[in-house]
Amino acid sequence: MRVTQGMMSQNILRQLGKSYEKIAQYQQQLASGKKITRPSQDPVVAVMGISYRGDVNHVEQFKRNLSEAHKWLDTSDGNLDQVNQVLQRVRELTVEASNDTYNAEQRKAVNDEIDQLKQQLTTIGNQQVGGKYIFNGQRTDQKPLNLNEKGEAVGDPPTYISKVDVTFKGADPSTNHFSVEVNDGINVDINVDPNSVFNQGLFDDLDALQKKLLDPSSSSQDISSFLGKIDQHLDEVGSARSELGAKMNRIDMLDNRLDQQQEIAEKVMSNNEDADFEKVIINLTQQESVYRAALSVGGQIMQPSLVDFIK
Repeated sequence: MRVTQGMMSQNILRQLGKSYEKIAQYQQQLASGKKITRPSQDPVVAVMGISYRGDVNHVEQFKRNLSEAHKWLDTSDGNLDQVNQVLQRVRELTVEASNDTYNAEQRKAVNDEIDQLKQQLTTIGNQQVGGKYIFNGQRTDQKPLNLNEKGEAVGDPPTYISKVDVTFKGADPSTNHFSVEVNDGINVDINVDPNSVFNQGLFDDLDALQKKLLDPSSSSQDISSFLGKIDQHLDEVGSARSELGAKMNRIDMLDNRLDQQQEIAEKVMSNNEDADFEKVIINLTQQESVYRAALSVGGQIMQPSLVDFIK
């Protein structure tokens, strides 16, 4: 086979081009931190990268759901603590009003304060997080408590007391639970059952207590008889907070589990598509040395030609 000067020149230029292309590839890996920037560079890495990135995004979405769950649970617990304080104050007022030394004016003052406490309970029960009512189950677009301040006439002359009605939208009890997906196929309730705390019985008992306070014929025993009912509602608040605590513990465990899953998924994704900087730098240095040597040798081979001898 006859080898010509042109064939040698073209071969050297082709090899120099490939070597320079590798240098550019290593430099691109150092600049981007990735093994590839186009699927055509390594289709296998590209396809696996799509799958691994989907796993990471999957976990990140669940972590966002858990963040929302933490917000709901923390807000609910804080509001139940306020409910507990309100009911404790109602109990204190009931104990005071059951004293035989209290006259009608003093009982009227107790009634007025209970009015304010009922309005505070309504405000707490209509608490929102992100524009959603947290104490009305799945009916997050509807407030659970309605406040009717017109009241009803009691006594002579008539004294008006506030009337708070608790309304639950929808008759299906299954809608009283609001849950979020925290992992594949795992949903956790993050709300307080509307019937457990802000039920009609609570406000009916408060209304009945106020009527006794404003009734001149009511005895101290009539008023003190409401202490047991108030204690029952306090127990309901305590039970709701205990249930919330259990949910918080489970959410914390799921959060820790998702952290582990995220770490594993990101590690696998990094191993698949992230460049090994130490290895890339070594390869780049070697390739630059090869390129310089090829330039030197090519220059020596390509220099002599027939023209150089026709002088």
